[in-house]
Amino acid sequence: LHNMKFKDIKTMHLENAISKCSLGHGSLRKMKILYQQMYAYAMANDIAIKDYSDYLKLGEDTSNPDRQPFSKEEIKLLFDNEPNLPYIDTVLILIYSGIRPSELLNLKKEDVNLDEQYFIVTESKTEAGQNRLVPINKKILPYFKRRVELGTEYLIMHPSKNKQPGYD
Repeated sequence: LHNMKFKDIKTMHLENAISKCSLGHGSLRKMKILYQQMYAYAMANDIAIKDYSDYLKLGEDTSNPDRQPFSKEEIKLLFDNEPNLPYIDTVLILIYSGIRPSELLNLKKEDVNLDEQYFIVTESKTEAGQNRLVPINKKILPYFKRRVELGTEYLIMHPSKNKQPGYD
């Protein structure tokens, strides 16, 4: 598509680009959204008179991600081994809070209220997820307390570098 004039792009060109893409259904959906945005701009600026992205059919998402929730036995195993292995508390916090890993990595201690047992997610992937209160389950409250007492800016920090994990 990048070598074509926009006014010459038709549905078959868009379909061809999508069919040759080896990414998952979510990425294909984003491609279609991009095409729709491009056509909205083109039509608003008299570059195109028809939105060919309207005719794109992506089909059903047939991917079947092999994601299974933790079983009760697996969660018990995590609790039993938490004192012996680093970051098991992080996994348990994720399981019991339901937040995204990126939200936990961006969680600052100042956003944790231990007295009332909640924290505030200030940075989220979605606008709806921002500034929401998340209760702290009593089973993971000791992990929050321990991490707050570490004296670092973020709740989850790399122990040897005093940095957030994933940013080394």
